[in-house]
Amino acid sequence: MLTQWPIKRPHSTRAIYQPLLNDVELQQLQQAALATGDNPFLIDSDVQQLLLGERTSSFAGSGYEFAEHRRYVAGDDVRFIDWRVMARTGKLYRKVFHEERRPQCYLIVDRRAAMRFGTRTQLKVTRAVRQAIRLLYQARQQQLVTGCVILEDQADWIKPGQGATNLHSMIQQLNSPCPPLPLSQAQVALDTVLSELAVRLTAGCIIYIISDFHDLQAASSATLYHLAQQHSLRAQHIIDPVEQKLPAASQYQLLDERSGKLINIDAGNPLLSRQFEQAMHKKHNHIEQWIKQAGGQYQTLSTDGPGDPHG
Repeated sequence: MLTQWPIKRPHSTRAIYQPLLNDVELQQLQQAALATGDNPFLIDSDVQQLLLGERTSSFAGSGYEFAEHRRYVAGDDVRFIDWRVMARTGKLYRKVFHEERRPQCYLIVDRRAAMRFGTRTQLKVTRAVRQAIRLLYQARQQQLVTGCVILEDQADWIKPGQGATNLHSMIQQLNSPCPPLPLSQAQVALDTVLSELAVRLTAGCIIYIISDFHDLQAASSATLYHLAQQHSLRAQHIIDPVEQKLPAASQYQLLDERSGKLINIDAGNPLLSRQFEQAMHKKHNHIEQWIKQAGGQYQTLSTDGPGDPHG
């Protein structure tokens, strides 16, 4: 079975050492992100307040809205004892509230070697960065505290923040040049970052993973499940059209994931093309199933254009 991934071939030596998006593109992206009515961080449209902090969290705490009574146990805060219930029943009960808070948002953005590939209008990494910056502007519009994890040779954790300085820092690092990297070069594994997220984050975060998920394995299912149970997990799968269907009568040099060797693919050979397409379709289906079965949301984004995700 074929399990290959395409190798990026840069079009311009000068271009690959420039930021992924220029100033005009960044400005247009900001305007589009703030003008759209489909901000994913908006609460239900029938609620008057637009900030996520105005809705109740599903995590019990000492906030503002009463949830239920529970039997008092040693160590509970005596300030929440309901003395009226005590007078009526002779037993100690405490009040439990739902806390109102704005969830933190974390973006995990893949800039590793396999993402530095594209056959048409943009690289996969450029598509991922466009989407990440769009989400950053929309999260700030809702006054969310937002952090970012950028995957390259290592995982670069950008501390969560809410101000303009934090936003500028994340955009600058996301948009930095992406010259080709050897696929043999050591890079942080996605599973390593997922496991660290599960330990680092307080329950109730919104997590976006923007990647081609080329190294996601079935063994990651348990970690994905844990994240989806504790947080709102949203995966956005970046796919180049050639990873779904090879153009006819073209030669491609691809990497065999199992052997680590480059092989030549003749797209003009119907049998090889069909085998390749079946293998890629199977791999993409596995990624979708692992994420959905864990309880996460799954969407795809094509490098064909900056359109909205679907899935």
